Amino acid sequence: MNSSFLPIIRDREHYAQLFLQDSIWEPAIDHLVRLHGLTGVPSRSEKGSHIVYRVGSTWPKLMAPLFAKDMTFEIAGLESVDGLIGVPTPKILHKGVLESWRCIIVSHVEGQRMGDVFSSLSSEHQIDLASKIAHVTRAINLVPPNQVIRDRGDWN
Repeated sequence: MNSSFLPIIRDREHYAQLFLQDSIWEPAIDHLVRLHGLTGVPSRSEKGSHIVYRVGSTWPKLMAPLFAKDMTFEIAGLESVDGLIGVPTPKILHKGVLESWRCIIVSHVEGQRMGDVFSSLSSEHQIDLASKIAHVTRAINLVPPNQVIRDRGDWN
């Protein structure tokens, strides 16, 4: 395996310095695309605090070793709610490690980010959306947490 895909991250400050430099992440994403036969042109997500690209109908995501625990919780959360909350959720297509970086590839879920559109909606539509969010939140609360989530402690 090529050992030069990803940098060694010293600390959060070092990660922040490198985070927006797409040229650092693109070789690793291209490797994941080839390795998993993903189709589409990789496009970096503008949101989030980890390395996330959209490739066709998938989302490869990389988390530095510094944040490995976050990936553990993300995977546990996705697995816990899969098919149980009445709305589509990303399906885990692959989970693994690339040069000590945790990686996951999930399916794309159609829709728009609420934060991008909420303020442009009518008051009536905002209230309707808030009601739907309440139903999903209730459904999530009814899902029995798996052991990883129970061991996490407070769920923020």
